[in-house]
Amino acid sequence: MAICYDCNPVLRSDDGEIALSGISCSAGGGMWNIALSFKGLSLVEFSCTKSGDYLDAQVAKVTGIAPSKVIKVKEKQLDLDNIDSSDRVQTAYSIYYDEMMSRMAHYISKEFRDKSSEMDGEIEIVVAGGTSMTNGFCNRLEKEFRKSNLPFKLYRVRHSETPFHSVAQGSCIRAQADYAKKQE
Repeated sequence: MAICYDCNPVLRSDDGEIALSGISCSAGGGMWNIALSFKGLSLVEFSCTKSGDYLDAQVAKVTGIAPSKVIKVKEKQLDLDNIDSSDRVQTAYSIYYDEMMSRMAHYISKEFRDKSSEMDGEIEIVVAGGTSMTNGFCNRLEKEFRKSNLPFKLYRVRHSETPFHSVAQGSCIRAQADYAKKQE
């Protein structure tokens, strides 16, 4: 929910855009944390494992290259929109990112269907967290969500302007709002 407060996802409906309504995803080192909100209220929240650290470990394992070196390639060279297929590390990351995104899109779709989460209109997904900072991340994730079976229409997948700090910023925004409310 902190990402929701920081990034303000929107639901596009016939009545216009409804603020603080959408899916917020934090793709961190260990987990994905997902929240579906409507007008700033949490409707569904859950977490999934096998995020960034898992990808790094798997790429290091399959390439036989030290984890510190594969992470350096990921942080300095990896662009999921433009993979250098002659580079084993980039190719391995591309495969593991695809697998992770496919699994996440499937799991998120299933969770929302199982909980009968329905919204009229097109929903925006906002993503933050260190694992999402790889170039091309949101483009690939949007492709996976468009192939998935979400129980609502997808407007777009958008990246936080400050993906590494979005959770902290959203928490501060919420704390300020709560404090202001108590002062009234």
